[in-house]
Amino acid sequence: MNNNYLYKLFFYNYLGFRIRSSRREFICRIILGFFVYLVLLPFLAYILIIVSNTKQILLHSFLTLAIFVVTLGMISASARRINDFNYSGWWQLLVYFPLTLLFIIKNYNYSSSLSIQQLWFFLPLFVSNFFFVSQIILFVLLSLIPGTKGKNKYGDPPEF
Repeated sequence: MNNNYLYKLFFYNYLGFRIRSSRREFICRIILGFFVYLVLLPFLAYILIIVSNTKQILLHSFLTLAIFVVTLGMISASARRINDFNYSGWWQLLVYFPLTLLFIIKNYNYSSSLSIQQLWFFLPLFVSNFFFVSQIILFVLLSLIPGTKGKNKYGDPPEF
């Protein structure tokens, strides 16, 4: 593999939402995103804990930016892969919302004295856990199903 191939695979059209993506490109980008989430970001979070207070603001800002960039890249990769089926990338949102709402409704005990403030405190935890599970479900589905043959409304078939 040459460097041009790796550049095209990982960084070319990183945030392109209106083009198509092959299964190979999609799998490589999602695995790279999971690697960043599971290895690099916890390492940066550990460094954030052990540094002095003056550097924490800078590191926290960098960590937030890194999470944002990686998440956008994973969402755009999923959108491009859905475009390969000749559907809009917005269809990926259908995976996230039903699972999140189901989990909140199932785990909310109506007889308890859980206040609205406490529910809003735990809501990001619920959403982030189900975002991760939903992303795995979407990854498996989009990795196994081949795209449309030939040209569709999002362009020519992906070349790599």
